[in-house]
Amino acid sequence: MDTLITEDTEVKYQNEAELSYFDFEEETVSLYIKGVFAGDCKVWKDSEEDGREYITINHTIVYLDTLKRN
Repeated sequence: MDTLITEDTEVKYQNEAELSYFDFEEETVSLYIKGVFAGDCKVWKDSEEDGREYITINHTIVYLDTLKRN
């Protein structure tokens, strides 16, 4: 089963407070919703934001520094 979440994957959550992630120090992070594994997300770096790391969920940029890190 492929667990990669892309910008086209529909991820159901109410707000960013429900989201957290585990960082493997690789190209992806594992995304959790209310503590339940949802899938892996590719990490991108925003060159206009000094290399700030983000993932894309439901066509929306979510910066990792705004989420709880597991």
